[in-house]
Amino acid sequence: MMDSTAEPANAWTSTSPEQTRGIGAECVRAWSHTEVVALAGPLGSGKTTFVKGVIEELGGDPEGVRSPTYTLLQRYDEFSPTVVHVDLYRTETAEAQETVGLSEYFGEGLVLVEWAGRWELGWPPGTQTLRFEHQDPSVRNITLFEGSPEDLPEFEGSGADAAGR
Repeated sequence: MMDSTAEPANAWTSTSPEQTRGIGAECVRAWSHTEVVALAGPLGSGKTTFVKGVIEELGGDPEGVRSPTYTLLQRYDEFSPTVVHVDLYRTETAEAQETVGLSEYFGEGLVLVEWAGRWELGWPPGTQTLRFEHQDPSVRNITLFEGSPEDLPEFEGSGADAAGR
């Protein structure tokens, strides 16, 4: 586990959904075509809004982006890179996670994983983690770390605590 004083690679404060989408756009311009990014944070912290910004920057309609809470995985093949948006909120066991097939997409496109703290099957080298936190009801702190969620200290809404671990 990474020391709780781990230095972030980047950090932003967002006071609106538009700013959060702008941060998503900024990030996707800097990422490679085969990036794996863990999105960790409590409900309503901006994870899906961030993904909307990524899709918008790639030329898509952000209003068409929904968190794949029930479908678990949404693949956007029309973009370069292909974007794979995953939501692990409903996967509480390693067996349930295997059915998602997430690891098959590692290295095949831009993989964005909501509720990443629940993933138990191992992250590929080079995974980055975006941590979303409520500062207050209208302000979000978004912090980018080099490393997977298992390398970071626990925090409210990381996914591990929500999964009962």
